[in-house]
Amino acid sequence: MLWPGRCGTIARMTATNENPAVRAGRTRWMDLLVLLCLAALICAMAAGSGLQAAHRELRRGVSTTRLPAAAMPPGQGYGVNVALEQYSADELPQVLELVQRAGLYWLRQSVPWSEIEPSQGDYHWEPWDRIVDAVQRQGLGLVAVLETSPAWARRPADRAERSAPPQYPTTFALFARAIASRYAGRIAWYQVWDQPNIAPNWGSGPVDPQGYVRLLRLAAAEIRAADPAARIQCAALAPNTESGGRNMSDVLFLRGIYQSGGKGWFDALAAKPYGFWSGPDDRRVNANVLNFSRLILLREEMVRFDDADVPIWAAEFGWNSLPPGWEGQPSPWGTDEPALQTARSVLAVRRARSEWGWLGPMIWAQLQPTQPDSAGWGLALLGRDSQPTAFYDALSAVTGEATPLTPPDESAFLARAAAVLLLGLVSVAGLAVAWRQSDWPRRLRRMAAAFAGAPAAVQLLLLALSLAVFWFSPWSWVSLGGLVVAAWAIWQRTDLGLCAVVATLPFYGSWRAVLGRPVSVVELLLLLSLGSFLGGLLRGLPGKAARPTLRELCRWLVGQVRPLTALDWATVGFVVLAAASLAVSQNKGVSLREFRVIVLEPALFYWMIRMGVRERAVLRRLAISLLVAGLAVSLYGLYQYVAHGDAIVVEGVRRMRAVYGSPNNLSLFLGRVIPLALAIALAGTTHWLRRASAVVLAVLVLCFFLTFSRGGWLLSLPAGFLTVAFLRGRRTTLMVLGALLLCLALLLPIAGTERLTSLLDLEQGTTFRRIGLWRAAWRMISDHPITGVGLDNFLYRYPDYMLPEAWEEPNLSHPHNIVLDFWTRLGIGGPVVLAVLLLAFFQAALRLYWRLPEGDEHAIILGWTASMVATLAHGMVDHSYFLVDLALVFFLTLGWVSALPLAMRAEAPLEAKSG
Repeated sequence: MLWPGRCGTIARMTATNENPAVRAGRTRWMDLLVLLCLAALICAMAAGSGLQAAHRELRRGVSTTRLPAAAMPPGQGYGVNVALEQYSADELPQVLELVQRAGLYWLRQSVPWSEIEPSQGDYHWEPWDRIVDAVQRQGLGLVAVLETSPAWARRPADRAERSAPPQYPTTFALFARAIASRYAGRIAWYQVWDQPNIAPNWGSGPVDPQGYVRLLRLAAAEIRAADPAARIQCAALAPNTESGGRNMSDVLFLRGIYQSGGKGWFDALAAKPYGFWSGPDDRRVNANVLNFSRLILLREEMVRFDDADVPIWAAEFGWNSLPPGWEGQPSPWGTDEPALQTARSVLAVRRARSEWGWLGPMIWAQLQPTQPDSAGWGLALLGRDSQPTAFYDALSAVTGEATPLTPPDESAFLARAAAVLLLGLVSVAGLAVAWRQSDWPRRLRRMAAAFAGAPAAVQLLLLALSLAVFWFSPWSWVSLGGLVVAAWAIWQRTDLGLCAVVATLPFYGSWRAVLGRPVSVVELLLLLSLGSFLGGLLRGLPGKAARPTLRELCRWLVGQVRPLTALDWATVGFVVLAAASLAVSQNKGVSLREFRVIVLEPALFYWMIRMGVRERAVLRRLAISLLVAGLAVSLYGLYQYVAHGDAIVVEGVRRMRAVYGSPNNLSLFLGRVIPLALAIALAGTTHWLRRASAVVLAVLVLCFFLTFSRGGWLLSLPAGFLTVAFLRGRRTTLMVLGALLLCLALLLPIAGTERLTSLLDLEQGTTFRRIGLWRAAWRMISDHPITGVGLDNFLYRYPDYMLPEAWEEPNLSHPHNIVLDFWTRLGIGGPVVLAVLLLAFFQAALRLYWRLPEGDEHAIILGWTASMVATLAHGMVDHSYFLVDLALVFFLTLGWVSALPLAMRAEAPLEAKSG
């Protein structure tokens, strides 16, 4: 009998006696098989990722429950947009009969305030009395769209634009009360304004979700008071992809409505899911794509803000079909052949009714336009002779169908998924068999040895190139290859990953798809670095020959971190306190995210630096990486500011924002980097580094100035500069004072702008609002002194404490003060742990500063100290820690100061030996 041990012996003897040429040939075949299996595995992963994305797209927005019957009674599921004022008293009943015959119940009619109240208090109710009476007699429902404003109610700058909102929302609210009182019980729904997210419907200025919510609240309150049975629709938002200014994406505008306190002030959301240039089978749900499926994005925003019970109305939908040779106005919706229009429209209704249980009535775009050259004739149900069009019959047929909720067919997806899974399993099995018999393990060891022996500049260049391929390649395969190379490089050297995290900090909001899932590039780099760090720890475990005992593992782990410093204990305490705060958070979703990205990951970053960096050269590279990050975001901001004019125009100035949503965020980040650049430029001993830091400093200060951040100008920059001056001595003090005076002189040309003068306005300016915010935050703390309200829950609790005079800023997410911020988030322990962290840092940093000789490390310690002082100064009036980039810079600073003594101790024996 052949026992397993004997079989193994025979196999080894056979391999030993095998002809070298045969063995080499088999190895080559195994090498090729590894490549083939690897390629097949990558194909399977890519296909699986694509299938997963396709399945998500297939299921996105699908609902298995319908709206309650009260929200959409039988026979009231469809309607049409009308302009009934164009018909005479004899024509109107005939038109309404045609509408009813088509199975349409709702009539969405514009009710222009500008025509009804041309002068204040003077109401002209014809032809609206006649229209309301006729609709009521016909047994149909009316949706009154309250829009436009009379000249007397507009701002002076908007006198020529009737679509502009009123200067004072109360005037519109009074009109809403008048119409609701007159037609109480006869108009079922009121839509408050139309398309406020695009010009010219919000006048000559930028669109303003907050301003719209003020209008909505006042109008809704008056309508409900005058007619308790009336229902309110939020303004129908125009499909749009722009980020702000005079036009804003409907998705972003709706988000702004909720963030401004609009929830609860409307009974339905109106939307305009036009198909544009693709059919209803186009399942792309993308903020940059205009199609029928875009409606799902609005639904997801409502779910996100816990408003899922409110239905959405398709206030306007359809596909346009203009006749050949059309010479009228161009169609903004595209145009189809009549047959395609019919097919797409019918399919849209069937898809919506079978998949979107949350969708209320669907209202066709146009019954009959009023202007002969209107592109709306391509959507009309009645022709120029007021007779039904061919499309009228098709729409009539589909509105009469009873379509059950039916999830999309997934059989084809399941078959493809099974095939992809089989390919993946076969590839893994083949790879496992071929790998040991191939030459690839030896090749990889040689590559790792060559990489380890290469100069640091070459290693950094390889990592930078691979990350650039991953970040910028439009092809997912190439991008994935770049990520694999970057991950391999970081696995070889953890410190490269740490430098990459620091260098990309300002771009934490940039996302890339990895296997079909979007991930933050900065978070991905941090996790790759963590994997490399943990791998290094595992490789250093004791007891390689035998399995180590638990006692050996604990003794070894304690030895890795001993001696624990005050900064170490404070960091652990901060994480524990933040974890405990999750128990009191009302909105646990946002708290868990903030705990992960703002607390846990920065703390892990600290420990990776603290335990993993034992070379001063690596610490220097980490500091240089932060300068690179500041330079990169500044150059991008300058290009954006000069070449594209992309800036925030407010209070008489143009503010640079770079990759951030707000210029204040850019100033917060640069305010932490500038003191470091200044310290190295003044006190560094490596000539090229000093010169480079001086150049970087000039660029950073210029961009810092262009942010027009008052907290940065008046607090952060002076605090950082004066700290450097105080610690460097009299000569440096004079230089720094001269630089500050120069900066002050640069402010003189804008001294008269509202940006600066509003600081002195204690009745309605920025200072007034900030004091009101602090008072509200203190009231919040008074109610929750021990526990706070939880991580990232300030936004949701602030409206309960907001002072009446602060109504213009209801959606603030933090109290704009470092002590109040830590207290509201973490309770009484927040300021305590913050104080311990800061005291431990300054004690360690100043001890190092006074003991170290002149050199680059001495200059960098000076920079970190000044940066922390600038952080505290700016944090008195703005964010201090709880943003991704600020949190990572904070723990980079702490980790650097903790790691330097250990690196010096580790290098001391080598220096003594070489000496």
